[in-house]
Amino acid sequence: FATGLLALLLGNLSLCETAWVQRGAMAAFPLLDAGLGALYAADGMPERAYPRLFHAAREFPSAHGIQIELADAALAMGDPTPARTVIESPATAELPDAALRILRMRGDLEALEGNRAAAEQTFRELLRKLPDDALVLQRLARLAVDRGRSEEHTSELQSPCNLVCRLLLE
Repeated sequence: FATGLLALLLGNLSLCETAWVQRGAMAAFPLLDAGLGALYAADGMPERAYPRLFHAAREFPSAHGIQIELADAALAMGDPTPARTVIESPATAELPDAALRILRMRGDLEALEGNRAAAEQTFRELLRKLPDDALVLQRLARLAVDRGRSEEHTSELQSPCNLVCRLLLE
């Protein structure tokens, strides 16, 4: 267990997972699944985060933070069901620190389900609240590219802080 914890603290997720899986710790401690899943999600690895968060969410159904992490990873994997559950849940709607994230997930869900106009409207609403959020700008730019309007968000993506968005779209 200690080897996995040390690897986690040092940021070596694969060694952490290997150490904990070899010891059987993941099955015994679903909280480890939650933590490792959240780290994988933050590192842009939803395919590795999703099963861990799914297991943790099953064990902790009233832990809204885990449910939100699962919903976000599920959307990235093309599974709308957990996101729909989180978005429609009155319990998560009352979480002040999650409101903007849930709004972004609503836009992602709308885009995944093919409702691009609604997704664009949702992302524009979010952009009014977070004008410098590169993730929202990237989502809007991706929708514009998908609709054949690649020049539409060029001015919004010119700042140096949005370099990543421009690179993702190339």
